[in-house]
Amino acid sequence: MTKVFFIRHAQSLANVERRYQGQSLDTELSEFGVQQAQALAGQLRSQSLSKVVTSPLKRAHQTAEIIATALGIPLEIDPLLIETNHGEWEGQKFTDLETNYPDLWKYWQTYPSRMVFPGGEAFADVAARVLSWWKKEAVNYPAHTAIVTHDTIIQAILTRLHKLNLDHIRDFRIRNTSTTIVELTRPPKVLTIGDISHLADYSL
Repeated sequence: MTKVFFIRHAQSLANVERRYQGQSLDTELSEFGVQQAQALAGQLRSQSLSKVVTSPLKRAHQTAEIIATALGIPLEIDPLLIETNHGEWEGQKFTDLETNYPDLWKYWQTYPSRMVFPGGEAFADVAARVLSWWKKEAVNYPAHTAIVTHDTIIQAILTRLHKLNLDHIRDFRIRNTSTTIVELTRPPKVLTIGDISHLADYSL
């Protein structure tokens, strides 16, 4: 049965600085992020992947390129897998957001289904975009495929597959280069969530 391997991009330079990246702060991978992606590529060698599909942002594309090159498989870019537009929050540190937008920050942590980022997207629209992609593209993949994208994109899909409201996205911990595997049965079956066993030799 065909499987989809959802992968969060490796650690980026902005991740190291604890900054919101969104779409405009398009940073590359950190040195450790490159190591994470290489370790994951090694683990994926046994999975018979047919291709890698990635968000267009650098942190995802670089992660996907490392995997695709190591496995000798094609790489495709899909703009529907892009991260949320966080508007005014992009480039700011998490700690500064908690200080400068205390009420809105708490609202985002509690009610993501109703969150509209100042100058950016409504998270419900982001979820609708990626779920449309899921229905039209992913469920029709004929062979095992790796999808390199962003944490909230994966979380939005998981809430749908578990029949949960979007406010439950934080029920699922999706760390850098973690793998979430979905088997394309009818209905789809979630096999693994947020696996980072390939990083066992690293201190996290």
